[in-house]
Amino acid sequence: MDAALPTPREGPTSTAPPIPSFTLVTPWTPADIPNSMPPLPEISNPVLKMAAFTHVGVVKHKSDLSYDRLEWLGDAYVELISSSLIFQTFGGMPTGKCSQIRELLIRNANLGEYSAHYKLFERAKLPAEFRPNGNLPVVAKPHEIKKVRGDLFEAYVAAVVLSDPVHGLPRAAEWLKALWAMTIKDQIRTSARNPGMGIVKELGETVTEENQIAPKVRLSQVIGAKGITIRYEDLPSANKKDKYNKKLALFSVGVFLDGWGEKNKLLGTGSDLNKKEAGQKAAQMALDNKKLMKVYTEKKKAFMAALGETEDASD
Repeated sequence: MDAALPTPREGPTSTAPPIPSFTLVTPWTPADIPNSMPPLPEISNPVLKMAAFTHVGVVKHKSDLSYDRLEWLGDAYVELISSSLIFQTFGGMPTGKCSQIRELLIRNANLGEYSAHYKLFERAKLPAEFRPNGNLPVVAKPHEIKKVRGDLFEAYVAAVVLSDPVHGLPRAAEWLKALWAMTIKDQIRTSARNPGMGIVKELGETVTEENQIAPKVRLSQVIGAKGITIRYEDLPSANKKDKYNKKLALFSVGVFLDGWGEKNKLLGTGSDLNKKEAGQKAAQMALDNKKLMKVYTEKKKAFMAALGETEDASD
């Protein structure tokens, strides 16, 4: 005779799902990158454990206990925790790039790989189409299996959080932090080598005027003048792909100068997933060429001085 299944509690629970605070996690450092996959945290509550491994397709009614609602809650936890980690670790990174890193972490394909490592799929109660039938292959399509693997992982996260009102959320967050550190270890190490990348300006106490000015605006201020043209044009990208996600194409932009004795002079180039950001990078490259900027600023000073003398003579 089968053992009796745990009975869900009736009525409202005394403890609501905890809301993560900003201090729940600290920024990634290279020291946070583990050498192997971290151990799977336990789900201490038997009701939650049963729900986390039960597909809605094997219950009589959709309202019966399954991982459906846990997956919905877990999805929110993984997005918020990953966002907090990225925000703190990559302070100098534009939001578009932050979103790309977050997508690497929380997409179904990645969560499904974690799920496969911990064999969550094998432990779950699933509809027949997800199971091999004798010598017959699995009926479910690959993308359906991938989704279930990702859903199981998100449901498991929520179950870990809810099973321990005091320590569940911190345990889940530290587990995710270690897992994700392995996935984006290269980005974490790159950030650590660039101290400016880790500075979260939004949490600083002061803001310098220069930090408020975009590179394009700054370049115009430094070498721009009447009759001087600074142009931004698309460059052949030669099918450049993002370093960490080869499916994403990069935009390449060049900044050109017409003036100060130059015609179609290439000052700098930039590549990014975001076209506007690529232009800003091109402008920053130009600004970083101090030797070249000095040539044009001196010409600008001479021009402005001559213009001032002409205006004085006409008065």
